[in-house]
Amino acid sequence: MGVHKEMRRLTHYAIKKVTEDVSGRFNFNTAISAIMELVNGIYTYRDKVAEVERDRRVLAEAINSTIILLAPFAPHIAEELWEATGHKGSVHQEKWPVYDPSAWWKRKLRLWFN
Repeated sequence: MGVHKEMRRLTHYAIKKVTEDVSGRFNFNTAISAIMELVNGIYTYRDKVAEVERDRRVLAEAINSTIILLAPFAPHIAEELWEATGHKGSVHQEKWPVYDPSAWWKRKLRLWFN
């Protein structure tokens, strides 16, 4: 799996996990854990992919999603981060991100030989 696809997978998995944990199960600790995993993924993407090879749309999607997902838990810092990344208006007025199942589903193929 390419690094760009893996970054998208992490982003959409985090969106799915946080959405389900907050809206359905009220598992705030696992929602925050998913956000932390996404942040770690962003750092890994930054460290593994040369700047000229980074997909800016994939990286922007990951960063923007992280800030929006973080907003209910840390509203003030999320607002500062939203402004620092060049956005106008409040992060709390943004639409909640929707996950793309085709992006987060990690397919595995196993072959069995006798």
